Amino acid sequence: MMLAPTAFLAVPTKSRMTAPALQAISDDESSSSDGSSSSNDEPPTMRIKKKSLRQALNLSDNHLPALVSEEQQDCWIVGHRGALYHDLENTLDGFQYCLDVGADAVELDVFLIADHLIVFHGGGTDENPGDLTDYCVGQANRTIADCTSLEEVQSLQFNPNCCEFGCPTSKIRNSPGIPTLQQVLELVKESKMVVKIELKGPGTVRPVLDLVTRMGMQKQCHYSSFDHSRIQLVRELHPELDEHGTHVYRTGALFKTVPEDFIALALAVGATEAHLPYSACTVERIQQIHASGMGSMAWFRGPVGMTQDTTETFHTVGNEDENMYRTVLETGVQQLCCNRPDLLVAMLRKTV
Repeated sequence: MMLAPTAFLAVPTKSRMTAPALQAISDDESSSSDGSSSSNDEPPTMRIKKKSLRQALNLSDNHLPALVSEEQQDCWIVGHRGALYHDLENTLDGFQYCLDVGADAVELDVFLIADHLIVFHGGGTDENPGDLTDYCVGQANRTIADCTSLEEVQSLQFNPNCCEFGCPTSKIRNSPGIPTLQQVLELVKESKMVVKIELKGPGTVRPVLDLVTRMGMQKQCHYSSFDHSRIQLVRELHPELDEHGTHVYRTGALFKTVPEDFIALALAVGATEAHLPYSACTVERIQQIHASGMGSMAWFRGPVGMTQDTTETFHTVGNEDENMYRTVLETGVQQLCCNRPDLLVAMLRKTV
């Protein structure tokens, strides 16, 4: 069931993106573009374009092939929080759009609030996620965890001026609101679309697994987290294998920065996939992931982070244009968790 639209008010907080040097970065955007820790000592206005994305990914030359290969056509297309340049992120409208254009999966973020699983991202960091200050109207110095009921969550008004939102302002003002995880699962259950559930907030693992089991969607849902203890708990609760000897409950170890021992860290918590920032998906790392028996996924940053990358770091690609997607695909990565799933479907499937 779609949530009833709520009224939205513009407030004079952090404005939506109009310049490349914006400093606000959401929780999955605070690392440097190459997946390593970065320093902000250098003023943004002094930064210059430094390299090509091909060089960053250790690809062999500076020429894209004329055609997408058959192997690349099999790459999974995952809508990052839906299709956040078309519809407001983490909303039923965005997930429906992904269904309509033929994406293979959607990725979403889940919090447990007052015994309800809600789909929401918010600002902040992975250590302190769900910040509402710029995300919603009249919520200064609050996080989603401060809400005490589902009714309060669903009454939140998104801020049309928030720089984290990439969709048209009219879709922010007319958003159907914050959905529950159950609503999203009901939306996609009769389709073949996979739901990649990022366990964003504390206490989400058991309630999410219980809901998925009740709805009979065990094979249609995957789980991920930057907090690897959460996917470790998924594996401890559900170690079962299918007839092919693979885990029924698929889990992804998310990395913001990529340590040398990332493979060992992912395997230690029973992960079936490793999820790296797109700009850290070097050929060598992707080969390591596959050699370990895990699947691979490249995730793209939110609107602020992607604008920074394509104006301050990489001079050969646009903001999630065909050149960027084709370059990342050349690494052999198996899934792209992207913000423009419609464009990627058009490139790989020729159906849009």
